[in-house]
Amino acid sequence: MEYTMTDRIYDLTLGKIENYIAKKRTPKYIEMVREEIKKIDPNNLEETEKLKEFIENKVPYLIKKNENFMLTLLKENEELPNIRKAIANANSAIDSKDVMNEIFKHSKIDEFYVVGNKLRNDKDFVLSVLKNNYKGFDTNHNISDNLKNDREVMLEACRYCNEKPQLIYYDDNDKITYILQSNNITDKLGDKLKNDKDFILEVVNQNFNKSLDLEKLIESFTDDKEVMSAYLKKNPRSFHLASERLKNDKDIALIVAEKEPYFAGEYIPRELYKDKEILKKLGPGIDYYKLSEEQLKDKEIALLLVKEAEIKLDQLPRKIRQDKEVVLEAVKACGSNLEYAPQFVSDREVVLSAVKSDGLAIEFSSKRFTDDKEIMLEAVKENGKSLNFASERLREDPEVVLSAVKQNGRSLEFSSEALKNNKEIVIEAVKESSWAIEYASEELRNDPEIVMEAVKKNGLVLNLISDEMKSNPEIVLEAIKNNGENIKYASETVKNNKEIMLAAVKTYGLAIAYAPEQLRLDKEIALEAVKENGTAIVYLPDTLRDDKDIARTAIKTNVVALEYISDRLKNDIEVVLEAYSHNKNDYYNKPNYEVLSDEIKAKYTEDDLFKMAYEKNEKEKENIDIKENISEVKKEVETSKYIEPEKIKESETKETKAPEKAKTVEKKVENSKPKEVSKERATRSRSRATGNER
Repeated sequence: MEYTMTDRIYDLTLGKIENYIAKKRTPKYIEMVREEIKKIDPNNLEETEKLKEFIENKVPYLIKKNENFMLTLLKENEELPNIRKAIANANSAIDSKDVMNEIFKHSKIDEFYVVGNKLRNDKDFVLSVLKNNYKGFDTNHNISDNLKNDREVMLEACRYCNEKPQLIYYDDNDKITYILQSNNITDKLGDKLKNDKDFILEVVNQNFNKSLDLEKLIESFTDDKEVMSAYLKKNPRSFHLASERLKNDKDIALIVAEKEPYFAGEYIPRELYKDKEILKKLGPGIDYYKLSEEQLKDKEIALLLVKEAEIKLDQLPRKIRQDKEVVLEAVKACGSNLEYAPQFVSDREVVLSAVKSDGLAIEFSSKRFTDDKEIMLEAVKENGKSLNFASERLREDPEVVLSAVKQNGRSLEFSSEALKNNKEIVIEAVKESSWAIEYASEELRNDPEIVMEAVKKNGLVLNLISDEMKSNPEIVLEAIKNNGENIKYASETVKNNKEIMLAAVKTYGLAIAYAPEQLRLDKEIALEAVKENGTAIVYLPDTLRDDKDIARTAIKTNVVALEYISDRLKNDIEVVLEAYSHNKNDYYNKPNYEVLSDEIKAKYTEDDLFKMAYEKNEKEKENIDIKENISEVKKEVETSKYIEPEKIKESETKETKAPEKAKTVEKKVENSKPKEVSKERATRSRSRATGNER
């Protein structure tokens, strides 16, 4: 900018006078602002806004423009971000590097927009702020149009934006949604740089694409092969942005195919499918339906399809299916392809490769291989159920059958009867799958060791074992360890065993439904059942549904139990309040008010019951705290050689008062009636009005 004679005259006269006045008066105004800051709450945004207005209206422009004035206030309030912000927004020293650096250093993203024209055009200042990554600096407002065409500055701006994505929010019907928004540097670039290919390439090749809108940046270069190549190497799924000419360019297609083969296979033009180099690069992403009939007859392409794209043999022309190399690669990829190569079902090499890939492929081989031990061993190792296709001789072979059951225990079904009675084989089978016990011989289904191994894995197999084993207490206990419902498969003798039934209801309360009548009458079992599942009360006899302990325990576990307790207990306020101790707003755990006795419903509304239950719970918590405090003091007395007499007296007083306090609470709950409460309140209000209240 040209320095005129007018500027020189101003500097020599008025400018120097103003600077002199500002320097002289700065301390006075700093003190005045300090006093104002002391009066306000730094967390109150309205008050900090008033501070900004105070500085703007009460402090002269020359003082606000003074570097010393602004720096002093900003540094003094470094720990008070709202005060600093108010001072920064009232700042007139917008052409001072030190002041603006101090502001940007502590400002948040896009919090401060004003900077003097002099600094917006100062390349060194702008570069310094960008390199320091000051969050308050905004690349749109704080860089002049002239510098937006400066390559060095805007490259640094790209790097700065990359590390500083903006967190913005939208308020939609009181629902705030936060979004991490990219910085669209293209809108901030000067026209010269927007069309500078070297600059665009440098940005694309850098790691700036985390937050920059590169898609918009390359808008003018979608037909430029060099730019699009660089861009697609990092963003292959943006292939659609390329011009029609480049979409049909082999080099561009190869870049996309290498990075995203499945995506490229779908979107690159059919014309490029004629190129084998591209097909090789696509590999598993080849779109079979884009290939011509002639291409499918090509052995090289056929091999690529069965190896990479896992295309089934039946999708290839008949002629190519007669090529052993193609068939061999196909069955290696998927053994079941042997079904579509009938001319190779007697080829040992092909069959062996097929069963290694899929044991069940033995079904499609020549019958002579089902009696080939080497091939059948490979088949059962891959899939034990391929034993189903083995010859009678190999089904009796312990080595083959053992390999099969180790892979799939249920393949025991296909072994010979003799091996179903082989303990070593059966125990390996049930180790792999507990359900294999279903196929064991009757003798081994009665073997405690084998049965125990099976029920350890899955208690449900209790249903598959012999009646003798269902009467074995140890086996039944193991079966119900994790799921008491399995007790239903036990013998009646075991169901009559209290210890076993108790173990069952502890893991599955509803198991009491399978208990004999005399055990359902047992209060200990009933309590454990409703403890695990409150609705187990449904299966209890009337005498226990009328038991207060059982009813309260059941309701505590599941409020639905309130519906199944006796009519007498539905009229017991203590039991009813247990139900109303549940969360009032929990729809699924809300007591059914209608099942209560008419007497209770006449006295209390639902809200009354919820309120009483809440008050009762609070009093009980208070009593528990008092008791815990007493026990702590007693413990201290027992463990200490000396304790202050006042402390002993205090603990004794608490101990004697605690039971009385608890009794008073219980009495209040039992006698509480809405009418009486209102009378008591009315009496108190009258006594206050007459001045009789102490």
